[in-house]
Amino acid sequence: MSQISIVIPTYNEEGFIGRLLESIASQTVQPHEVIIVDSFSKDKTYDDIKKYVNELPLTCISVGRGIGLARNIGANAATGDVLLFLDSDVELQPTFIEDAGS
Repeated sequence: MSQISIVIPTYNEEGFIGRLLESIASQTVQPHEVIIVDSFSKDKTYDDIKKYVNELPLTCISVGRGIGLARNIGANAATGDVLLFLDSDVELQPTFIEDAGS
C-alpha cells in the first residue's frame, strides 16, 4: 500500500476544517501524514485543528496568503509516495484513502 500524504491549504476555515479532519481520522486506512498549510487565518481555524493533534499525524505550516503557494509548500514538505490535495470544505467517505492507495 502506498504512503499517502494529504496536503490541505487553509485560510479562515473555522467550521469546515474540523469536519474534514474528523473524516480523515475515521478512515479505514490512515494517511502517512496530514500537512496543513495555513495562510495566517484570523478566525479559529487553529482551534479546530488542535483538536486532532493526538488523532492524526499532523504538521502545520504557516505561510503568506495564496492557495498555489500553500499547495507547493505542502508538496515540498510531504514525504509520502502519493500526494492528495484536499480543500478544507470536503468530507471523505470512510474508505477513500484505502481506495486511493490501492
